[in-house]
Amino acid sequence: MLVLNKKTMKLLRYFLPVLLVVFTFCACDDWFGNDDPSQFSDYFKMEITRCERVADVLIVDFKMKNVSGKDLQQVELSGATSKDNLGNGYSNQQDVSLGGKWSYWGQKSIKKNETITGSFRISGFDKTNSAQKLTLNFKCASSDLNFNGEVSIANIKIADKRVLTDGIESLLRPFKCIGVPAHELAMMMTIALRFIPTLIEETDRIIKAQTARGADFDSGSLLQRARNMLPILIPLFISAFRRADELAIAMEARCYRGGEGRTRMHELVYKTGDFIALLDHDDVLYLNALFEVWQ
Repeated sequence: MLVLNKKTMKLLRYFLPVLLVVFTFCACDDWFGNDDPSQFSDYFKMEITRCERVADVLIVDFKMKNVSGKDLQQVELSGATSKDNLGNGYSNQQDVSLGGKWSYWGQKSIKKNETITGSFRISGFDKTNSAQKLTLNFKCASSDLNFNGEVSIANIKIADKRVLTDGIESLLRPFKCIGVPAHELAMMMTIALRFIPTLIEETDRIIKAQTARGADFDSGSLLQRARNMLPILIPLFISAFRRADELAIAMEARCYRGGEGRTRMHELVYKTGDFIALLDHDDVLYLNALFEVWQ
């Protein structure tokens, strides 16, 4: 039989309350849920497909997939303070579009494993035209997931399509002496390249819609397959003409009148590296041989 003396009993008298307090705090941690908070990546997978600036407007296109494992109603995205690599912040200049109009916030229902597309637009972006990377910040909320947090995606490379236009125009400029409109051709080529991804997405959407209506594009003879493509080509051409008309109206509203008299913010300078890049392999070997003889 264990017999405790008075000194041991006195120690236990003070030790038991302390032990009780420790157990209480441990239980409170479990009750109040001090686990790691849920992250955006636990429920969604986002991919940046394009980050392009035109003048002082930056457009960031993205794809977002629902990986939460259940259907979600009214997932909300809204703007936050994004920053460029120069340290400039853009708090009240960021809008979002989820396939509709631009707004400070957008809502959309996303089914399980569904992927949606959308865009962020930042106005008044980098007046110095020096920013090369973006840290995109935005807010995401979903009542079904009990989630409301801010998301940050860093080191997004910014593309400037004006450099491509100026480069093509510079290559075509010698043909202006025979009446070739260099600026107009460069602008047409750039616009065509820009709309290739858009037309691909539009084609995929039309194919899915026609397949849902019972269209069959994989069976039949070659002539039958060609006829089956008509329900795809007709809406695609109508959509392309509509986009072209909207683009023409937008360019006219911005007083675009062609290349005559237009100035450039970034003047391209032909350097030695550009000349070397245009040489083929035989020319490089020939110049190398001349250089060795000269030495």
